[in-house]
Amino acid sequence: MLLLFCSHVFASDDVIPIKNSEPGQYSLTRQEATWMFTMKTRFWNDGTRITVFYLDPTSRIHRKFCSEILGIHPDKFDQLVAAHINSGNASYFKLAQNKAEVYYKVGLLPGAIGYVDSDTIIIHGRGYVSELKVR
Repeated sequence: MLLLFCSHVFASDDVIPIKNSEPGQYSLTRQEATWMFTMKTRFWNDGTRITVFYLDPTSRIHRKFCSEILGIHPDKFDQLVAAHINSGNASYFKLAQNKAEVYYKVGLLPGAIGYVDSDTIIIHGRGYVSELKVR
């Protein structure tokens, strides 16, 4: 019983939006973040193209990211992504296999954004990835 309690205490439930360290914008309003993650905005202020790395739509972290960070229903996010992909804009969205892949790919591609949990940040460090503050 004690082991179960301890594992629950140390399990992180925080969802953290992340971005490649280039460009240098580190804070967005919720509306700006929603526009970027749903491709209503396709470029950062400096002209760098945005690429969104996202997780399986049925995953807990994806659903929590959509509802708590973006303030939209996860199914709505999924519909918006599908509409972009079906209209020929598939290159803006990349489905990652897991949180580590999101973190790794965001770190490689300037302008990339995604989301992970705080445990992923602790395990992988910061590197070329920065937390994207959504206010």
